[in-house]
Amino acid sequence: MTSSKDGGDAQAQQILAEKRPASAHDDVDMDSQPAELERWSYVLAGFLLYLNTSGTLNTFGVYQAYYQLHTLSTSSPSAIAWIGSVQVFIGMALGIFTGPLYDRGYFRPLVCAGSSLTVLGMMTTSIASSYYQVFLAQGVCVGLGMGCTYVPILAAVSMRFTSKRRPIALGLCSTGACVGGTVLPIMLRQLIPKIGFAWAVRSVAFVNLGCACLALLIVCRRPNHAYPARRLLDLSALREPPYALFTLAMFLIFLPYYVPLTYIPLFAQTALGASDNLAGYLLAIANGGSLFGRTMPYILGTKVTPMRVFVFWAIGSSTLLFGWIGVTTIPGFILWCVLWGFVSGALVTAPIASISHCVLSPSPAQLGTRMGMSWFAAAAGELVGAPVAGALANVQAAQYTLAQAIPGAIMVVGTLCLVWPYMVMSRSDVREKARAVV
Repeated sequence: MTSSKDGGDAQAQQILAEKRPASAHDDVDMDSQPAELERWSYVLAGFLLYLNTSGTLNTFGVYQAYYQLHTLSTSSPSAIAWIGSVQVFIGMALGIFTGPLYDRGYFRPLVCAGSSLTVLGMMTTSIASSYYQVFLAQGVCVGLGMGCTYVPILAAVSMRFTSKRRPIALGLCSTGACVGGTVLPIMLRQLIPKIGFAWAVRSVAFVNLGCACLALLIVCRRPNHAYPARRLLDLSALREPPYALFTLAMFLIFLPYYVPLTYIPLFAQTALGASDNLAGYLLAIANGGSLFGRTMPYILGTKVTPMRVFVFWAIGSSTLLFGWIGVTTIPGFILWCVLWGFVSGALVTAPIASISHCVLSPSPAQLGTRMGMSWFAAAAGELVGAPVAGALANVQAAQYTLAQAIPGAIMVVGTLCLVWPYMVMSRSDVREKARAVV
């Protein structure tokens, strides 16, 4: 759960746009910025809070497998998957509301509340013994914690960097999701046999607490300034074909996004006969591979347009989902997990850079609202994706073909929806280059 889920970057861009004129959006006077050490300390805080939110969320595949085989063995895979899906949905969708609250100067209360809810949710998960208790603790409480923290910290980091350095800073923050998604599954798999599930989860909660305390020491030293709040919705944008198709593509592409991350451990154990230990490591491998995918759009940013990266990686993701059907050996599945981690990481970061294009967001003042709307569509897709896949899979018979093929087909349709926006954006870029030559 790489934590997809990075739409908050654009809401931060919106705050910047409203603070100063659009023509000055890319030319921040660095003399008015905080000291260099403070700017990069906010990147460290963003990394730690990203580890707590997206990193914890990307670990849900370990919980899915454990619940299915132990604590909630009487529940269906689809029912258990709703816990993780609700967690993702709340974490992403809440950004539509926390963005304006950040604008109004509530940064410190949001981050403090979000960090507290995340730790509280993990602590109560460790003592939950029934489905509704796990759902409320891990699905709702941790999801609320992520939602309160995610957008505000990325907005705060964005405010402290110019447009040239901002992608690097945000990219470093997002690596917290990769580190958390790599370390926490291994940690759980190592601790569960030794100290039991309850104390293993409490250990994760203590890691969340330590990261949160350090991050709060950095970001709570001074109050945040208040700026005019943006609009939550811009329904006129849906009458623009490129933006409407882009938003539909976000829903369709992210609907199957968390299916592999949710079912990798369970598939490895039931279909391939992998041990509990190896199944946990496979999820860590997939999350570790996303580190390269997340940074790729920033590395290629000067050579290849973000939209082209988005389309290419969406094609690769669709191919891999269909290729998953043919995986029958553990070595083959290890390779598949590496490749999926790589392409899934780019699917999170490429849309963030793409939405700032003038075709999709004609003015900087529209950027935050339009990004919020498109990522809300992505969150809606993620809400239903894993539970639907769970209903399609037959875990007892180790039959996952429908849960692999149908998400792959949905992602193909989502990729096709990107074709028209990509063509319009490419034509716009050609015209801009022609004007620059003249």
